[in-house]
Amino acid sequence: MKKQKNQMLIMAIVLVFLIAAYFGAQYVSEKQETSELETETITVTALDINSITALSFTNDATEYSFVKEEGVWYYTEDKELEISQEKVENLAETAAAIAAVTKIENVTDFSQYGLEEPLHIVTLTSQGESRKIIMGDYNEITGDYYLYLDGETTVYTVSSSTVSPFSTTLEALTEEETETETETEIETETEIETIIAE
Repeated sequence: MKKQKNQMLIMAIVLVFLIAAYFGAQYVSEKQETSELETETITVTALDINSITALSFTNDATEYSFVKEEGVWYYTEDKELEISQEKVENLAETAAAIAAVTKIENVTDFSQYGLEEPLHIVTLTSQGESRKIIMGDYNEITGDYYLYLDGETTVYTVSSSTVSPFSTTLEALTEEETETETETEIETETEIETIIAE
């Protein structure tokens, strides 16, 4: 009788252990699934930067257009203008690889996200096809901006690092040769003054 009680007790302990192990495994699995959902990347654009041949964007109702020929960026309106290759390339890279924080599907009223009177309109040309990215309002609660791809009905929220670079101007994108030349001129003038003084 005592032996049977011991066996029953052992079986009960084993059963409790198995139940605990089962629910423990379920909990771990759910946590992993939740973690995967939280870290899931929402891709908006994924273009090969090397395939991009043109970039344009608007800022304060002014449009800036650039074209890439044989690996060199030029300002479309004046190809003689010395522009910063690195800065324009960075803008193209930003637009070519946009990842969203969240997405809102089947949107019919874009005005509520500031997308009918957008902050910026960015256009990328890759392999002969153009893709227009519309950037709208800033959400003060989340700290993100709204944007969507022209012709689609999904609105995305993206970090400010995706939108703020396009608040630049043509002057900010030109090579900083003027500053360097000015510094050289000042140094030369100082040397001349020193020689005269001597």
